[in-house]
Amino acid sequence: MPDMPHNQIVAGLEEIRIGNDDPERISDVEDYLINLLTKSGAEAVGALLLNLKGMKFSLVEAPELAPNLVFRSDHPDNALIVEVFAAEDLAALSITPEMGEVPELPAEHQWFYGVWERLIGEDVQDPLALEEPERTVYLIASFEADVMNGGLGQYLSNTEGEFVEQTIAALECVGAPKAASCLKKAVALKKQTESWDDLWDRAGKQLGRLDDRFYKDDVEYLAMQAAKHFGKDG
Repeated sequence: MPDMPHNQIVAGLEEIRIGNDDPERISDVEDYLINLLTKSGAEAVGALLLNLKGMKFSLVEAPELAPNLVFRSDHPDNALIVEVFAAEDLAALSITPEMGEVPELPAEHQWFYGVWERLIGEDVQDPLALEEPERTVYLIASFEADVMNGGLGQYLSNTEGEFVEQTIAALECVGAPKAASCLKKAVALKKQTESWDDLWDRAGKQLGRLDDRFYKDDVEYLAMQAAKHFGKDG
C-alpha cells in the first residue's frame, strides 16, 4: 500500500468536515485509512491521525465496545470525528463531522459488534455449539469480516467452506437475502474436484463481481439486520 502524503489526507478529511462534495478525494482518503486499518490495525490509524501535519487530532474515547477508538480534530466548530473498530479480521472506520456532539453509533451496531468481540475473546472453536443469538452473530460477523477484508474468495479460502451452509441459512434468517444470494452464487462457482483456493484463483473475476454487489449496500447492513431480528437494541 503506497503512502499518501499528509497534505492529501488532510485535504480529504477537510472535505468531509466542511461537507463539500468531492467524492473522488473523499473516497481516496477513506480507502487509504481503511486499508491501513486492515493491514496494520487501529494503532497505526491512531498514530497517523495524532501525527498529521496540517490537522490536529486527539484521542477522546477508547471504550470496550465498538468502536475501539474515537478521535476528534481540533476545530472549535464542527470538528471531525474518526471512529475506529478492529477485532481479529473485522475492521470498520467511520469519518463524520461532529455537528456539535460526538455522533453515537446505533444501539443495534453496538450490540452486534459487542457480542462478536466478546466471542472472539472467548476463542470460540465450534460456533454451532453456541446458543442463539450468539451462534448467528458469530457466523455472520465471521463472514462479513473476511468479505470486507478480501472478498468472498478470501472467506471461502480461509474457512475452506466450513459452516458455509449454516452461514447462508443465518443470513436468510435475519432478512439479508442479497448477502445470502452472493454467497450462494460464489459457492456454486466451485467445481466438484477443486479446492476453495483453486476456485479463488480460477474464478477471481466472477467472485470480484459478486464482491462489488455485496459492497454496494454492505449488503443489507448485516449488524442492523441481525440485531432487529433478535430484538436487540442495546
